[in-house]
Order: sequence, then C-alpha cells, then structure tokens
Amino acid sequence: GLPDTPRGRALDRRGLRRPRERRYDGPVAARLSKTREAFRAAGAPDDKAREAAEEIAGFENRLTRLEVMLALVLAGVASLVVKTFFS
Repeated sequence: GLPDTPRGRALDRRGLRRPRERRYDGPVAARLSKTREAFRAAGAPDDKAREAAEEIAGFENRLTRLEVMLALVLAGVASLVVKTFFS
C-alpha cells in the first residue's frame, strides 16, 4: 500500500496526499440522486450523469464554505464597527 501521513491520509507516488473518497449520506445523497435522475431523464449515460451530479455537489460544498467565510468576515467587520463607535 501507499505510505500514510501523520494525519493518516495516504500519499500517492509523488508524496502528495490523495484526495479523500467522497461519501454522501442523508440530504446530500438525496440531492445527488435527484440530480443524477434528472440527467438520466435528459438522456445522459449513467456514468456521466453520476459524475455531473458529483461535480455539482462539489460546487455546492464550495459555495457553502464561501458563505460561512463571508459570514465570519461580516461578523468581524460588525464587531469592529461596534467597538469603534460604541466604546
């Protein structure tokens, strides 16, 4: 097998961490299934429909992280405004 990093994720031959395998459970799996079925109904092959649905889920995950980061930035700005004008 491939060597593990201190955090336990395997390294590839170049010494880079391999991406984690995606496991979708619960609501995400339901959305993936619905998206995949929509692509299948449009005539896409099953493997292409699954790949497209996973890619869309990846973008949704990235957008969610951006929303969280934006909320943290806005909270920081709001705290600075409150500190500046109300202290």
